[in-house]
Amino acid sequence: MPDDRDNNAQDERDLEFFQKLASSHHLPAPKKAHRHQCSSKFRPLKLQFDSSLDRDIFLHGFHRIRSSEKSLMDIASKPRARRDLTQPELETLRASRKYVYEQNKIAKESKFIMSDITYKLNSKPRPFV
Repeated sequence: MPDDRDNNAQDERDLEFFQKLASSHHLPAPKKAHRHQCSSKFRPLKLQFDSSLDRDIFLHGFHRIRSSEKSLMDIASKPRARRDLTQPELETLRASRKYVYEQNKIAKESKFIMSDITYKLNSKPRPFV
């Protein structure tokens, strides 16, 4: 997402963008948007929903449209989305990513893929470079 650190209305612009996106794809709309303050070039954006069900429906829809929605494809940094994770879930995610990378590197194909915070066997492996 384009991010202007000096613009106090950045959160409102982000919220409006995702509310329009949700509306055009019949997804639950976020109720609040917030950029985390950090030194990263692309600050993480947190969207808040009325319920975890709304969040899950939005995430599923987002992943379905992210490769075809022009407004998302026009963003310089490839947008990604995931639910908020607890500390143990973050540790599981990092360990899973490390395992998947190492095993795919050894096999020289994408033998494993990530699924939420864990991994699974890939039914259609591709060469891993």
